[in-house]
Amino acid sequence: MIWVGGQGAMPTAANDSETRAETALGALDCAHPEQLPSTADGDYLAACSVDGLADKYLLGPSALSGAHISSAKSTAVDGRWQVDVTFDAIGAKDFAALTASMAANSGQLAITVGATVESAPLVQSPITDGRIQISGQFDQGEAAALAAAFTAGAQH
Repeated sequence: MIWVGGQGAMPTAANDSETRAETALGALDCAHPEQLPSTADGDYLAACSVDGLADKYLLGPSALSGAHISSAKSTAVDGRWQVDVTFDAIGAKDFAALTASMAANSGQLAITVGATVESAPLVQSPITDGRIQISGQFDQGEAAALAAAFTAGAQH
């Protein structure tokens, strides 16, 4: 899933969701991944980074599910690893609208599997062609794991 938010960012929530989100984030112990919540409240997700360190995220709401991902693969370009993702027509349209809005505010997306943030890239510009490339300091295994996270999300 793709969520809107980032480290410590508060979601736009209704009713008492904000209070529940703050409580969940405070209680989250990223050193014990077996205790992470398996589902979100619908308005928010308290999550940990994939490396299991102290990076906690408060995210909400879910912006796009993996059901709209056509493909995801890791590739090496000039010796650097990246992940290439392609959305279906609905996903491309939704992602274009989302990234246009987020780029105007220097927003951050979180790509999650369950309650684990696999990657949290900053949106630098609108992405309108239905394809994204996520690059960074990935080694081959990390890029393959991120591509697999997208594939896992597409199966839910």
